[in-house]
Amino acid sequence: MKMFIDSNVFIEYSKDNPKAVKILEKVFESTRVKPCINDVVYSEVAYIFIRTHSEKTTLN
Repeated sequence: MKMFIDSNVFIEYSKDNPKAVKILEKVFESTRVKPCINDVVYSEVAYIFIRTHSEKTTLN
């Protein structure tokens, strides 16, 4: 069975949201579920990751 995983699940997982952690753990532990994403999810998660992990500089 394929299961689409929305970007919000990955974003909440990165924030250690217990519900998102539980969802992803169950999905990735399952042998019956094949997790799927699309280009939009990949782009959104990559954008959030880059934005939150890049150094922010300010001009004075």
